Amino acid sequence: MSHLAKSRLSAPGRVSGKVHPAKRRYHQRSFLRWRFSLIPRWPGVLLAVFAALVAGAGGPARGDTLIKNSGEQLNGKVISEDDKSILYEVHMEGLVARVTVPLGEIRTLQRDTIAGPGYYPLPIEGEIGSEVTAASLEDGIKQARLAKPDFVVLFINSPGGSITEMFKIVQVIRDAKDLRFVAYVDRAISAAGIVALSCPRLYMSENGTIGAALPWKLGPDGTPQEIESKFRSAFAGEVRGLAESAGHSGLLASGMIEPDLELALTTKNDKPYVIELGPNGPPRGAILLKKKGGVLTLTGKEALACGLAAGNAASIADLGKIFGPGVWHKVDDLGWNSMKHQAALARKQGERNAYLRSVAPELERIRAHVEQSMAQANGAVAGLDSLQKDHDAELAVIEKKYQDTIKAMPAGEDKQAWAARAAQTHDAAVATLEDKYKQPVADLQQKYRAAKAECEQAKTEYNTMLAAGP
Repeated sequence: MSHLAKSRLSAPGRVSGKVHPAKRRYHQRSFLRWRFSLIPRWPGVLLAVFAALVAGAGGPARGDTLIKNSGEQLNGKVISEDDKSILYEVHMEGLVARVTVPLGEIRTLQRDTIAGPGYYPLPIEGEIGSEVTAASLEDGIKQARLAKPDFVVLFINSPGGSITEMFKIVQVIRDAKDLRFVAYVDRAISAAGIVALSCPRLYMSENGTIGAALPWKLGPDGTPQEIESKFRSAFAGEVRGLAESAGHSGLLASGMIEPDLELALTTKNDKPYVIELGPNGPPRGAILLKKKGGVLTLTGKEALACGLAAGNAASIADLGKIFGPGVWHKVDDLGWNSMKHQAALARKQGERNAYLRSVAPELERIRAHVEQSMAQANGAVAGLDSLQKDHDAELAVIEKKYQDTIKAMPAGEDKQAWAARAAQTHDAAVATLEDKYKQPVADLQQKYRAAKAECEQAKTEYNTMLAAGP
């Protein structure tokens, strides 16, 4: 075998980013073993984990007592019920678990009711459209219905977000006509403020804020830009109608959107009344509420003074001073926990996406470098292929010449001596051929190794950067 042939056999194949099928199957089998190893083998393990998660997460303990036909007594509280079974929260030795008990298995059920209005809190916290969605609120409302509260309290602490998602959330609230919604505002800016305006009962913390609902869009350079006045006017009209249908001042809603609107606060029938100012300014006794050139933002105290907020409270629990008589109590918070969990996942994904956007230029540079290195490596292999063909063609000529020489031995010549001379000529030609290709082959092999090393280094850098983010 020639020197080139030996070298060529040891040369690696083409570089690619693909995983060999056999290795892929191995990784898949390994992944499946890993996944199934995480599945608890006993239902009790899952119940214990769930109980530990639920422990301490519920509302105030209620002493409902359930006695089964078997005589077994369960202490806890009824979460929900239908015509077939009840969902019962069992309290046992410091743990809490929820179980479904068929009605046919129940002998007696003694309920310990709390005298006073019960509320079901749901969080509107974080960015609307990512951390808060109509789908997550709808899921929370489904949980609220099972608990049968007197009020569903939306705790709003949000900088706003997607207008499209905001209207979906408002529609979810409007569709739940069987529930009485209360908006408790700590911070309701932009789209979040409009969600708050969709609730007939609106309360705020004294230092809370609501307003600044000026719509905007992303410009060509990715920065926020105001939308055209005709679209802003249409948006303001829609929001104004939404606020008025919930019993709030439409002018206040418009003032949160329209910079050119001037508003003043006066009284009508001894109640706060908001008016739009004309060219003559505010009438006597009126208080200027909003000048031209900005959008309206109100504190909790200001919202109470102008009639938007029905009251100020330090917390949701403090609303009991307003919603009495009786004990203002939290019925359940399963929906709260579920929405908070969904928001946390969305926030984590948002952080991940933001990180990927921040490193995207560098990742693109590395990817381009990988492709360049792969192209160089594959070019080296293609060069080796070409040299191999040229080498084999020249070697075939030498071999043919050797065979022709053997066949052309003159009569009377010593056969052994003739063959020896022919072999010597052949070997010399082969040695010359190998010397001719030795250096080009070595150069291409070195080029391949260098390109492969750069490719692997770039891939490692790429994967490290991906793993470094949140």
